[in-house]
Amino acid sequence: MPLLAPVTTAVRTGAVEDAGGWLMTSIVVAHSTPVTVGTLARIAGFLGGLCWVLRAVLDDGNGPASLINALHYGGVALLVLALLGIGAGLVSGLPALRVLVAICLVALAWALLEFLHQQFSDRWVDGVLGALMAAYCLAGLAARRGGRHDAPEQPRHPGGSHAA
Repeated sequence: MPLLAPVTTAVRTGAVEDAGGWLMTSIVVAHSTPVTVGTLARIAGFLGGLCWVLRAVLDDGNGPASLINALHYGGVALLVLALLGIGAGLVSGLPALRVLVAICLVALAWALLEFLHQQFSDRWVDGVLGALMAAYCLAGLAARRGGRHDAPEQPRHPGGSHAA
């Protein structure tokens, strides 16, 4: 049976009490890291970028067409999901604005990709952009692992003479 919930470590603290036949104790959940939309978007971007890099390496004319197409379209799907997640994370507040910015970021990336495909070889454009996206998402994951999270910052109060 697959495990459908995140795995956490529970640590028992304090004494066990008997409350009407039930054993009661304080349980502290430790080592639990939430997976946010930003984290999932960066994972998708990293994997999609790797798909495009592998496609660029294998697409020399002699590789299997089915594998090359699977890497290309799988990478496109993962990169679109990543761009949607990253675009939605650029704006806070109104959900409609988040959706609009996410869709516009995908449209901007698509326009840039089409422009570069007209200027250079498709294979190398996809490989370089895939490598850049994988590096960007990996750097975002590393920064997130280092302590920065998607949690909104606490509002800062001004320190002027009228501050409460």
